[in-house]
Amino acid sequence: MLADETSGDREMAVDTRLQLALARAGRQLDDDQRRIVRSRIERQLEMAHLVRAVPLAHDDEPAHEFSPSHGLAGAGETPRL
Repeated sequence: MLADETSGDREMAVDTRLQLALARAGRQLDDDQRRIVRSRIERQLEMAHLVRAVPLAHDDEPAHEFSPSHGLAGAGETPRL
């Protein structure tokens, strides 16, 4: 949860997203499925909070890692570049 975010704010954010999901597909969902949707929304909001909590400087770049595929050549062959 963000410093300026209260549990009421979080609950309102969950409820708002849940209402949007139910407006789109609510007729097809039973009570158990609605609970699952709510749980996933809560988890997504928590994960978003954790991502936002990571301090970044303006010049921080994503950690790109390049590793070429070695599975393209046949057995015993050297891959062509």
